[in-house]
Amino acid sequence: MTDPTAADGARTITVVNSGLKPWMADNYDFSLEYYFEKSGRVSIGAFQKEIKDFFGSTRTQATPEQLAEFGLNEEYIDYEIITKQNVGSATVTGIDFDYQQPLTFLPKWANGTLAFFNVTKTHLAGNSTANFNGFTRESINWGISISRPRFNLKLTWNYRGRQRLEQITGTGVPPGTYTYNPEYLTLNVNAEYRFTRRLAAFTVIRNIENRPLIQERYGSVTPEYAHISNYQNLGSQISVGVKGEF
Repeated sequence: MTDPTAADGARTITVVNSGLKPWMADNYDFSLEYYFEKSGRVSIGAFQKEIKDFFGSTRTQATPEQLAEFGLNEEYIDYEIITKQNVGSATVTGIDFDYQQPLTFLPKWANGTLAFFNVTKTHLAGNSTANFNGFTRESINWGISISRPRFNLKLTWNYRGRQRLEQITGTGVPPGTYTYNPEYLTLNVNAEYRFTRRLAAFTVIRNIENRPLIQERYGSVTPEYAHISNYQNLGSQISVGVKGEF
């Protein structure tokens, strides 16, 4: 509960809903796969999730009946009550595609080279108050790997589509204001060199291109230049080590 002396429009009471029911889902999946020679594969699939009684946050003006239920007097009549409820149903549908193929047409020195690609696209429909923070409509991964007797090398590009996060409310905040993670693309590298059958050195480099993490916060009336609310340049994450079997 916020301070009773807080400015009008910023006074809230947060209530834990002990009667919240668990949400349930019926899942339907369909896929087709075809296998090539020498570990090649292509597959395509579709899925649908029918979700019932999903959770959602609600924010309503306090009424005398609600205050009496929570043991509060009418001093709090100008407060807003924030709680979670079962807000109804939602449907998530999507398709995914996966492909991997050894590149046998390359010269002999490039034996063991494999290319791969997969993409998932999803669509969400349902109650607008349902809490689907972080829902991603599109993700794509692709790359190439090389496996030789002495070493392995794998390059993977990971793309994540735009994500809508929590809604922002409060005094002076226009309706429909949310926090967003914009689309994000990184390149990760995994490498290993074997000195013997039992001893090897490895390195893992995440975000080798040093892509910054950006978060945006805006509504329908926010000018574009004011969208960015957080900018982090965390650099690449590098792990180096030795592993063995003894």
